[in-house]
Formats: sequence, C-alpha cells, structure tokens
Amino acid sequence: MQDLLDNPAVQAGIAPLVVALIIALLLARTPAAWLAIAAGYATMLALSTGLSFSPLTASRTVTLLGLLAPLVGMAAAALERRAPGRAAGIALSLAAGLAVLIVSDVVLATGQQIAVIMLGIALWGLHLGLTQGLLAAMVADSAPEALRGSAFGMFHFAVGLATLLASLLAGALWQGYGPALTFAAGAVFSAVALAGLLCWAAHRARKEYRLTS
Repeated sequence: MQDLLDNPAVQAGIAPLVVALIIALLLARTPAAWLAIAAGYATMLALSTGLSFSPLTASRTVTLLGLLAPLVGMAAAALERRAPGRAAGIALSLAAGLAVLIVSDVVLATGQQIAVIMLGIALWGLHLGLTQGLLAAMVADSAPEALRGSAFGMFHFAVGLATLLASLLAGALWQGYGPALTFAAGAVFSAVALAGLLCWAAHRARKEYRLTS
C-alpha cells in the first residue's frame, strides 16, 4: 500500500481526483461544493510533502495560503450574510479586504527581515481570500443567466487589463525607485479604492433609508 501511495501518479493525480469527486458529490447541493478543489489540493500536499511547514520557506508559505484561502473565503461569505442588507455585506467584506491589502503593502514596503516579509505575503493572501470569491459571486448574481458566461468573460478581461496596467506601473516604479516605493504606491491606490468604496456604501445606505422611510 505504501508503495502505491508513494507513486507520483497517485499522489498528484489519482488520489486528489478521487477525494475531490467524493467531496463534490457530498456537497453538490450546497454553496460549499467548491471545497472539493481545496480537498483535492490538500490531499496532494499531504501525500507528497506530509503537510510539513517547518522551516517556513517561501514555497511553503504559498502552499499554506492556498489551504487557508478557502477558509477565509467562507468566513467572508458568512460575514456578508450577517450584514444588514446585501449591499452592506458586500461593502463590508470588500472594505475589510482593502484594509488588509493596505496593511500588507505597508508591511512589504517597510519590512527588512524575512519573517516580516512573510507576514506581508500572508496578509496579501488574506486579502485575496476576502475579496476574490465575493467578486465572482457579484458577477454571478448580477448577470442574467443567459449572459453569465459573457459576464465572466468581460470580468476577467477587465481584471486582466487592470493587472497588466498595474504590473507595468509597478515595474517602472520598482526599476526607477525600488520596492519600497512600489509597495507604498500600492497602499495609496488601495486607500483611494477604499475611500471610494466607503463613499459608495454611504450613498447606497442613504438611498435605501429614503426608500424605506
């Protein structure tokens, strides 16, 4: 049995697929069905590395983020559902994600020791867990069912274009002024986005209050 589990094809292919299929079948009618992907990923890691995170290298940090991101996404979804009104829940989750991103950029801009840099990376992963699933859910909820595929295509096109422009700007800043200013600029852009989000949330809250009063 151990020889079978040590086979790379079993570790990286067969076992994760079987586990993911079982979890997908068990959770098929629930919002948590996507956890099947995380279960398959965790199975691959458990068989190939034993889920050892000591010492905490850069690759192991990324692995840990990959395992924790689904849990963060579930917590963000629960937070959104508890908020008074869907718009308030969305704004609360996105604001939390942007606040974490600002802290991450500040940590990465000022950190010198490897432990501090790892903390900045972990906070960046937390930001992704708080926001990315929510953004996809917003697209799915907003688009008509017949146009949902097109909506996701436009969404990912916009994200890709924004990522390209941001990468070009970050590359220019990094080359001309160094990493500290690059991450500081990221913190400034994130703060502007957070301010805009809070203004939108306040305007939406006032509008809903006028409609209900």
